[in-house]
Amino acid sequence: MEVVSTILRALPGALINIDPKTLIPAVTTDGVGLTIELKRLMVNMLRRSFPKSRLVILANQGVSINQLMSQGRLFGPQILTSNLQRTRSGIYPLVLESFSFSDNQTITPKEVLVRISRLGGRPIDVIELLTIACEYSDLPGEYPIVALGSPTENPTNGKICFPALKSEVGRRIVYLRETSRELNMRHRIPYATN
Repeated sequence: MEVVSTILRALPGALINIDPKTLIPAVTTDGVGLTIELKRLMVNMLRRSFPKSRLVILANQGVSINQLMSQGRLFGPQILTSNLQRTRSGIYPLVLESFSFSDNQTITPKEVLVRISRLGGRPIDVIELLTIACEYSDLPGEYPIVALGSPTENPTNGKICFPALKSEVGRRIVYLRETSRELNMRHRIPYATN
């Protein structure tokens, strides 16, 4: 309890009123529960401090794709779970920018990746894409969101694809989008800045 109180006293003023007793059920003997709760608090604080154009998520690479699909009430092919590789691990807060296209500009995913790299960012992966869907129920909205950080082979046709999220007839659908298809201002391409 003393450790929790000390950590909470060190947090910014907006969080001072949090009662440490509310965090105690989350604390485990190894401290993992406390760490997750503190990261959630940080994500909530970041959401309040950034403009709405930025997304802030708490990504958990330890969660399965099936769990995230279920939690976000997403529809999509089972092929997503079989061959997508994870490149990160752990639980971490993430601030996401959205790649900006010029009016009527159409470019390849490879060029988008180069430009994101020049901006000092990295594309999101499939876990981060699904986390966006879980934490922001109003997304993807009108435009599909594409995760350029998780290229995978489509087992039905052997083509390399990126996972993407779209809205269709009141449902949110995860699908595989071929890397050979160009992108334009009708796509949202989030990338991590931290």
